[in-house]
Amino acid sequence: IEHISSGNHHTILSKSNGDILVFGKNSYGQLGLSDNDNRYNPSLLKICNTTKEIKNIICVGDHSIISYKNKHVYGFGDN
Repeated sequence: IEHISSGNHHTILSKSNGDILVFGKNSYGQLGLSDNDNRYNPSLLKICNTTKEIKNIICVGDHSIISYKNKHVYGFGDN
């Protein structure tokens, strides 16, 4: 695991192979999976061009932000 962050009731982590795993409460879409289903086991998050190197993962409240070293930023959840 390279990065890990937790919000109110959800967690996002990245692995050294580039995989991003998400789990927990998802009532506002804070897991980035295009639905509002809670996940009790880690699910793979697919973001376009995931070969980018992650700079940081931030989970706060019911939203999430993933930033990459090439300055791209993805955000999802309760705006």
